[in-house]
Amino acid sequence: MCGIVGVFGTSPDRAKALAARVLGDLSSRGPDAVTLAATTTGAIGAARLRISDPAAPDQPMTTPDGAFRLALNGEIWNDRDLRRRLQAGGARFATACDTETVLHAVAAAGPDAPQMLDGQFAYIAQDMRTGQVHAARDPFGICPLWRAHLPDGGLILASSIAPILDAGAHPGTLRALPQGHSLSFHPASGKVTLRRYSDSGLAEPHGRPDPADPQALLAHLATTIRRRIPAEVPYATITGGIDSSLVTAICQTAHRPPTCTITVAACAADTPDIDNARQLQAAYGTRALVGRVDADFIRDALPLVIERLASAQYLVVLSSLVALKAARMAREAGAKVILTGGGADELFGGYTYLWTLFDRAQLAANLSHILRQTGAHECHREDAIIAATGIEPRPAYFDLPLARAVAATPPEARIRGLGSARVTEKALLKAAARRLPGFPPEIVARRKAPFYRSTAIAELFETVAAEMLPPAERDAWIARHIRGTAWESMMFGGRTGPVLVHKLFCERFPGLAAAPLRLRPPDYGDPDDYGRYAPNLGAPALDGFSPVAAARQAEAQGNAPSPAVTLHGGF
Repeated sequence: MCGIVGVFGTSPDRAKALAARVLGDLSSRGPDAVTLAATTTGAIGAARLRISDPAAPDQPMTTPDGAFRLALNGEIWNDRDLRRRLQAGGARFATACDTETVLHAVAAAGPDAPQMLDGQFAYIAQDMRTGQVHAARDPFGICPLWRAHLPDGGLILASSIAPILDAGAHPGTLRALPQGHSLSFHPASGKVTLRRYSDSGLAEPHGRPDPADPQALLAHLATTIRRRIPAEVPYATITGGIDSSLVTAICQTAHRPPTCTITVAACAADTPDIDNARQLQAAYGTRALVGRVDADFIRDALPLVIERLASAQYLVVLSSLVALKAARMAREAGAKVILTGGGADELFGGYTYLWTLFDRAQLAANLSHILRQTGAHECHREDAIIAATGIEPRPAYFDLPLARAVAATPPEARIRGLGSARVTEKALLKAAARRLPGFPPEIVARRKAPFYRSTAIAELFETVAAEMLPPAERDAWIARHIRGTAWESMMFGGRTGPVLVHKLFCERFPGLAAAPLRLRPPDYGDPDDYGRYAPNLGAPALDGFSPVAAARQAEAQGNAPSPAVTLHGGF
């Protein structure tokens, strides 16, 4: 991943100075090069992690005629095909870097450019002739892009929250650019326009469902995963449950196997995830590395994790500690990219709170756009933590063609026995895994467990938290800042860990801590409200909500969206 920034609508000197400051804070995301381009209409910069055409000039890039400038975070999967189309239209390329492809797409299509892209991306571009700013984020929101206003009305866009606030932006104006949306901004008027260009592909299409074919799904998965394998730099994979293990197995049989596969636990004993890693090693000859999260690591890493997340969500912090350990191990092993199992639970129904999405009778006919956002709400967290180590995370299952293919299958094929006492989660994915030669049957048979159980991190974190926040200090903090507020219901039954997370968050982000909590569903038809920051969630606003519960609450409060939107069912 790279880190990108743009500052517009303020004085040229101020734009350049603020962009330079933000870039310094983003340098861990792109340790290979930090470059800034500033003019009288604004400043765009990038901290680059060299993955695609590493020898190419660094970002931001400018078209040969000087008309457009762009900085990109992410990777474009249809780079070659799109490049050929743009060349047929007269575009001239100087590199093999996908950043240049996106640059020419913006030059050719302006605000319609993101519809041409298939990948995980966020970009900031400017028409140097008019000053018009264009920005966009991929349909799943894998790559983050935040925006806020400066005191003088200027706009700042960047890959991370903390640098934006440290540059002096107003916390109350902080927004995420929602996944599948583009942004336009003209410095002269100061007007920001948001437009949705894509959904996440998770809403079920009209018509009869396609038959569930595990062998066809396996072939589709193999294609999807293999095109995420970088061509020019080493990469690693994560091994935990069936999702990441299947990614690892497919990569191991590809033309470029991973440098290593990484499993993390928070105790000295073996865990189910470590057992899975050993089974894969025996089956495919992987180079399996096991990392142990200990108390010293938690003490050292916790402030960084909270800063990168800018969120006080306890369970998110726990999972992010594990992700940070894995990313650092990948970096030490020489990898620049890490493939994860992100997206499989959302596509195939891996968590019980997602199962209700399959009961069409529970949903009103005007709630499909809520379902279209489902599955996109946690992607930015993975990026925020892993990218901080100079590693690009690639969640393998978040793919539009794959999502649409899975959504077209019968819900009962994805979750077998729904509504009965014996439910098989991710049944279709497991059926596909059984058809992969050599894939260990023990991994397929294992029931899904929350990460804090499979890694044993919750118990260790509680021990460390009790040392960092003794009972008297904990009780005093609760009395002053938590008791009698909405935070009280989020403290997980008297544990010290959530209180410590809340305290560290408030101390690092006092402006954000004062923001109102998100206690009800957002206005899903308003991308500005949907992207509004909330300290108990971070953003986007679906974090922490069951989409069905959110839909029911919206209806009960009279906030149901327009009946013109129809339900497709399933996801």
